[in-house]
Formats: sequence, structure tokens, C-alpha cells
Amino acid sequence: MLERVPASLTCHRSALTAKIKLPQEYAALDGDWRAVHMLCSEPTPGLRVSSQGLASEAGQLLNGKGGTVQAFVVDNGRWEVILDNVEGRKAFKREHLKVINISCLTPISAALNGHEACLTVLRDAGYDIKKANFNTGANPAWAAALGGHEACLVLLRDVGSDLGQAANNGVTPALIAAMAGHEACLVVLRDAGCDLGQAANNGNTPALIAAEKGHEACLVVLRDAGCDLGQAASNDATPAFVAAQNGHEACLVVLRDAGCALGKAANNGATPALNAAEKGHEACLVLLRDAGCDLGQAANNGATPACVAAQEGHEACLVLLRDAGCDLGQAANNGATPALLAAQNGHEACLVVLGDAGCDLSQARNDDGTTPALIAAQFGCEACLVVIRDAGCDLGQARNDGATPALFAAKTGCVACLVVLRDAGCDLSQATNNGNTPALLAAEKGHEACLVVLRDAGCDL
Repeated sequence: MLERVPASLTCHRSALTAKIKLPQEYAALDGDWRAVHMLCSEPTPGLRVSSQGLASEAGQLLNGKGGTVQAFVVDNGRWEVILDNVEGRKAFKREHLKVINISCLTPISAALNGHEACLTVLRDAGYDIKKANFNTGANPAWAAALGGHEACLVLLRDVGSDLGQAANNGVTPALIAAMAGHEACLVVLRDAGCDLGQAANNGNTPALIAAEKGHEACLVVLRDAGCDLGQAASNDATPAFVAAQNGHEACLVVLRDAGCALGKAANNGATPALNAAEKGHEACLVLLRDAGCDLGQAANNGATPACVAAQEGHEACLVLLRDAGCDLGQAANNGATPALLAAQNGHEACLVVLGDAGCDLSQARNDDGTTPALIAAQFGCEACLVVIRDAGCDLGQARNDGATPALFAAKTGCVACLVVLRDAGCDLSQATNNGNTPALLAAEKGHEACLVVLRDAGCDL
């Protein structure tokens, strides 16, 4: 707990405007109000230091916690700090603090780190602790909301700070609190009369960001404040859309109970169900199914949740979609079926689910006649070829240009695929429309083992 600042302390601006060399390192960001007071007070000889470091007497107090910042005083009396710690800079990048520069006003730093005692000293020294960063528009209230320091927000509120003021990018303290998951800060902002639903310049709302990050408690605060939890961003992505994309089923429950339409698609036609299937979030799919969403709805490019689940290898999602009555064989606009996408990416377990659901595992893509068997051979997945063979498909079916699975297996050097094709009775010598044979391409690519298989199969080398 922070110590109370003694009421007898008086601070003077003269030390901040005097053209002397003050200590370069101190523990301001660590919340040591004594250090703040010392820098705000009349300077003493013990505080004049060389560029090599602090005087030992002052250093014990001012640099006792590792010198996490550098400080300097500018001519107009503004006190600034610069992070001088590699880990600190990394933390700023990790938290996406692009709106706060590494060099920022000290009240912002104090608020960001939750040092209300330092803010009190600065206030009593005559500083405007409400002032925003000139370059970014982020003010101390913004920083306090980001850091999750509701006590600092209360202090700033009491000195007349506008707790709803947005930074230059339109991001408000409420949005940044929702992003960081600080529901207590949202309560303070709500009680101060802030609009918790205000969107940033890019259309993102606090509700959307809270859903994206999985902060269901923040969503509850926003809901109780009367915010529209279904409001979409500029690309029509809703909080439900991003919650499903990131696997936050608890957020979906809050949104469902708030009456949001969980099935609404974004501009590109992608639905929350498609997002959940692509990322393998079967629990989200169950919630969407139970909420009455159409789990088979395709995006604008014709891709269905089954397509993306098969492409990414999420067989559990495919089972859910199958049990929900979805057509697992429906192709995208380019004719690519879930079976073809599963074969292309080596997901034989997905092919088994699709085969059991009655899908045609030999259905070709409509632009060039590529079959699941051909693309499995092209990418060297003999296990997929076995599943397709066991489903009764013709592994020798050629593409429109006459290219066969055997030709691609020989070209890429997949001996195991050639063996599967040979054992399935495929013609390993069949040429393409322009006369290329598997043996020719195997020789051209230097795949000797493939040539041996082809020779033993009776091909003319």
C-alpha cells in the first residue's frame, strides 16, 4: 500500500526551471514519492551529479530500484521521463502501446504505473496532471485505464480530468480498459459519465475489443451500462465474430444473453461459425448451434465452415458440422471441396469423417479437374491416398491436361505414393496431353527410387 504523502511537504517549481544538472536516474516509475518531492524541491549540492552517475548519498534514495528511467528538465519547466530499460521497452511493445511514446509526460508515466502518490505530489507542485501527450493525444486518464489503476482514475476525476477524452486515434480510456481487461476501471469511467460505447476511428468499440481479448467481465459492465454489444466495426465484424474467432465461448454467452445476433457475417461473408471452425473452437460451434445459427453458411468466396475445418485439420469440428446437418461436400466457388482441401494439407482423419458422411472423395475441382487423389500425391500424403482408395475412388483419374496422381508422385519423388497407386492398379506409365510420363519427370528430377518402382511396374523407361 502506498504511504500517505505528508501534508507538510511543499514543492517548488524553481528547481524544475533552474538550469542545473539534476539526477539523471531515479525511481519515479517505481512510485517513490520522496524522489518526486526531492526533484520538485530546491536543489541541494548532493543532487548535483556528474554524467558518470549519481552521488552516493542521493543515489541510495533515487536509484534504489535499478534506475528504470532517465529524467531531464526542459526550459519550460516540463518534467519528462525516458524509459531506460530494455525490458520496459519490450513490455510497451507487447501491450501495443503505440499511442504512448517512449518519451512522455511524467504524469502519464505515474498514472500508467499506478502511482497516485506521485500524481498528488505533481498536482501540489502546480503541474497540470490532466494534460495529454501532444503527439498522441493520450492523457493520464488513458494511461491509468491501460494500467488498470482505478485509484488514479478517481484522483484524475476529482481534479477535473475528462475521463472520456480519446487519443488521436480515437481510442478512449474505456476502450483501452476493455482491451486490457480492467473492469474496475470501466466502472469508474461509467460512474464518471463516460460513454463506454464510443468507437475508435477504425470503428472498433470497447465491446468488440473486450470480446476479442476474452474479457467477459468487461462485457458485462458494458452491457449493464447500456452499450450495444452487437455493434459492428467498419468491416461489419461484430463482437460475436471476434469472440468465435479467438475461442472465447464465455464472451459468446454474454453476447447471446444480451440478445445479440451471433450469426451475423462480416463484409466478406465470413460468419462466426466459419471463424470457429477455422480455428478449431468446437465449444464455440456448439454455442452458435444452440443459439440457432446456420453452421453451414458460406462466405462470399463460397468457402463453408466445413471447408476451412477440413483445410486446417479440425476433424472434431467436422463431426459437429455433420451432426448439425451441414453438407460437408459443398464446394467453394472455385470447386474446391472439403475433401480436396483436406487432402491438400495432409489431413487424413478429416477425409475419414468426410467419407463417413457420404461425401464424394473423388470430386474434382471445376477449374482444372484436380481431384483429392491427385493433390494428395502432389503433396506427398500417402495416408490420404489410402483413405481415398478405401472409399472406392479411382486413384488414376487424370486432370484436364492429362496429368495423373502417378505423374505428380514421380515428379515430387514420393515413392510411398507411387507404391499405393501401383497397388491400387493405376497405370503408372500414362502420359499427359503433351506427352510427359511419370518416368520422364522422375528422371528429369533425379528421383532414382521412383524410377525403380516404375521399372518394376513394367513401365517403359
